[in-house]
Amino acid sequence: MEARRRSSAWRIVRVVSTWQARGPRTLEHTQVYDLDSSVLGERLQVTVAEPPLAAGGTEPLATLVVLDPMATFDVVVGITRSLSLLAFGAFPPLLVVGVGYDADPLTTMSLRFRDLTPTDAPIPELLAPPVPPAHGAGGADRFLDAIAGDVLPHVASEHRADVADATIIGWSLGGLFGCHALLTRPEVFRRYILASPAIWWDDAEVLRVEERTAAGRGELDAQVYLAVGDREESAETRAWPVAMPPAAVAAAAMVTNAERLVRRLRSRGTKGLDVHLEVLPDEHHPSIFPSAASRGLLHLFGPTTA
Repeated sequence: MEARRRSSAWRIVRVVSTWQARGPRTLEHTQVYDLDSSVLGERLQVTVAEPPLAAGGTEPLATLVVLDPMATFDVVVGITRSLSLLAFGAFPPLLVVGVGYDADPLTTMSLRFRDLTPTDAPIPELLAPPVPPAHGAGGADRFLDAIAGDVLPHVASEHRADVADATIIGWSLGGLFGCHALLTRPEVFRRYILASPAIWWDDAEVLRVEERTAAGRGELDAQVYLAVGDREESAETRAWPVAMPPAAVAAAAMVTNAERLVRRLRSRGTKGLDVHLEVLPDEHHPSIFPSAASRGLLHLFGPTTA
């Protein structure tokens, strides 16, 4: 089963890699910037989608930073534009900013392991990608510096971005990165959508960071929406799809780890910190992102109910 899974993954990688030759795909009313990051010493590809109802306005726009844009950007833009157009003013216009790389999918997968992980730790065999990452790990602090010091200022210089009102949305390793940003640099983002964060990384190092930083969180203006799928930690008969073997599902402990982190954050009684957790029914790791993005955006930006 494992050999078949990795063989299939290799075929997918080879097919998807041919996309790169066609150049970046852009949606309507988007702009792609090749941004040389002074922090990373490398080039990032930053894609910005303007909200449909903001044309001709002057008010600064709340900014939504989307990680892994190759897989997530179109989804988030579609959701934000639909909500903005159909909510008749009840949902705010958001400037969506994808932060990724001008690279083929294989290189992108390797770079994300480097940039979205907080420590240089080995990847457990059960959870390792079919192609070993070639760029190492542990670069989350530098990548966060690049977003705060290079990406957001550039976007603010070109668009009506309110970078003091920034939200981050991350999935899997991107969710792990969001957890790390919340605990170590909470001044960068005000809101967090964390879809199935990979808290398992480095034997759940995020939980140890939470413990170390708890004393300094007397007050924190942050809203956190965290979602995991109930099929991400379930019996073998419910494990779906085949690409996620039951042993890997158990090793990741996605639901258990998310619940542990949320319990700890809530137990601190940090003033101004709001943490909301949902375990979404019938969702697994590859399927959860659209639901988590939609529900997270509504939770953070939708009208409040009495």
